[in-house]
Amino acid sequence: MGKRVGPGKNVEFVCGTKVEADTIVCNIGFQIKFEPLNKHMPKIAMDAGRPRDNLYHGVVHPLLRERLFFCGFQRPTFGAIPPLAEMQARYFALLLDGDRVLPTTDEMERRNEAERAVYSRQFKKVADRYAALVDHVRYYNNLAMLVGCHPDVISLAFKQPKLAYKVVMGPHCPQQFRLFGPDAKPALATETIMRFPVHWRRLTFISCGLWGFGLALNLLGFKRGFPVGMGLESNKKYLRFRRLFQLAVLSLLGYKSWENAEALESASRKLIEQATTQLNKLKAIVL
Repeated sequence: MGKRVGPGKNVEFVCGTKVEADTIVCNIGFQIKFEPLNKHMPKIAMDAGRPRDNLYHGVVHPLLRERLFFCGFQRPTFGAIPPLAEMQARYFALLLDGDRVLPTTDEMERRNEAERAVYSRQFKKVADRYAALVDHVRYYNNLAMLVGCHPDVISLAFKQPKLAYKVVMGPHCPQQFRLFGPDAKPALATETIMRFPVHWRRLTFISCGLWGFGLALNLLGFKRGFPVGMGLESNKKYLRFRRLFQLAVLSLLGYKSWENAEALESASRKLIEQATTQLNKLKAIVL
C-alpha cells in the first residue's frame, strides 16, 4: 500500500520500501452501470447492476427474457471471467436458435431469490458489496447443465475410466465441457484433458472423501448434498437410483408412504447431531 508520492518519481510504501515509478495506476475499483438503459429502462439498468441477485443465472432479466442478454459481468471468486463468458454465450446462442427455452418469469424470480440466499450464506457481508461475485465451480457447472454440455462422469467411469479420473480429479477446465453436448469436440477435448497433471495422493483422498460425504448426504435426503462438479443434479439414472434407495431406507425405518420422505432427512439430522455431540465429548476428554 502506498504511503507517500514524491519528490519526483519517488514512491514510498507503508512497509518502508521506496521505488521510482514512471506511472501510477490507481486501482480504486469500479461499479457495474448501464447508463444507456437508464433513460428508457431505469429498473432494468438498476437490476443489471447486481447481476447475481436480479438476473436469471446472471444473464437474463425476467422481464425482458431473450430480448436482452448480459454477458461477461459475473466475477468468480477464483478462476477467470472469459470461461464463464464463453459458457454464457453458448447458452444465449441456444436460446436464440430455439434449442433451449427459458422458464416462466415467476420461476426465474424464485430462482433468483434462492440464489441470493445461497450467496448471502456463502459470502456473508461481501455479498452485498460485490453483487457480481459468484462461486466459479458452482456457477460454471450450473450454466453447463443449462447448455447440456456437463460431462457425464458416470458414463465416462464405465467407458473411459482414465478420462473420468482426470475430469474429476484434474483442474476444472473449459475442455471438459467440450466432451458432450452442443458443439462438442470429444477427441480434441480428451487429448487436452489427458495431458493435465493430477497430484493424486493428497488430492485424490481429499476429493473422494468430500464427494463421498456429499453423495451420502444426498442419498439420505439432504437437498444440498450433491457433490460439486459431477452433474448428478440432472442425471436421470442417479435420480431414479436415489428414489429407490430412499424408499428402501424408509421401509426399513417403518414408513410405508413416500409422503414421509422428509422424515428421512429429519432422522439423518438427528443421527448426525448425536454423532457430533459424542465427538465433542470425546474431544473434551482428550484435551
